[in-house]
Amino acid sequence: MPDIKGPADITLTYRSAVDNTEQPYRVYLPSAYDGAKALPLLVALHGTGGTQDTYFDSPEYANGSTKTEAEKRGVIVVCPHGRGTTEYRGIGENDVLTVIDEVIRQFAVDPDRIVCSGQSMGGTGTTYLCSRYPDLFAGGAPMASGYGHVNLLSNLRNVPMFYIQGANDWPIYAQEGPERITARLRELGSACEYWVVPDQPHNTMAVSTERLLDWAVRQRRVQNPERITHSAYLPIHGRAYWLDILAPREVGRRFGVDAQRREGGVIDVTSHNLQACTIYPSLADTAPGARVCLVLDGQVV
Repeated sequence: MPDIKGPADITLTYRSAVDNTEQPYRVYLPSAYDGAKALPLLVALHGTGGTQDTYFDSPEYANGSTKTEAEKRGVIVVCPHGRGTTEYRGIGENDVLTVIDEVIRQFAVDPDRIVCSGQSMGGTGTTYLCSRYPDLFAGGAPMASGYGHVNLLSNLRNVPMFYIQGANDWPIYAQEGPERITARLRELGSACEYWVVPDQPHNTMAVSTERLLDWAVRQRRVQNPERITHSAYLPIHGRAYWLDILAPREVGRRFGVDAQRREGGVIDVTSHNLQACTIYPSLADTAPGARVCLVLDGQVV
């Protein structure tokens, strides 16, 4: 849409390739948007029972504070429709990825400044998506999120995360969500922040949105990391940066690699439960003749 300038609040649709349904999403273009300069993108995932409109209009989401703060900072906002309680997995996952592709295709988006955030179900979905597509996002900012991703948190080695939790939203969401997740990320040495917002309930948007947007605009995607630790349960989640873990030895169990570039054009790869993987030396900023030391389940191959 080359002729559109900001500010603009637009409702769009796309046809899902999964079930052939027309799915809505909503985009806010700030005043800074002129169609030429690429701007950062915030992917905002609503909570259970919400729609693509919730972030923009609902009193429960501070009457569109996300849009207001994005306007001040020159950030594009897109809100997909979460389809009930998908937790942004499966068909909901495909919806988010498709919407991101649609927005990048139609608008001037900086691909190195895409940050995912969400409230409640959307917060849980943020960790889910960032840990499975780490090379897509510059960062993730889950709010009031649930738990269920600890085994894949090493995938976030190169994706900064900012967890926001209301102090009065205790103990279920905190102890079974950001408490455990941030503890594990810190063990891994990953970049993460954890903010327990004083005197706030499950939804903190009335006081946290400004700080969240300040954090989001500082993030930049890591494109060619020296080290990748990436695990998956499904082959569709196996691609990250300059490698692709193609297939597990034992289906149903987690499989993955720890891959690191070293001096002299050497890439060391150690795996667990992995049958095969592909290295892309050109993406790894390594000469095509790079030597790969591949260790599959303890055996040098």
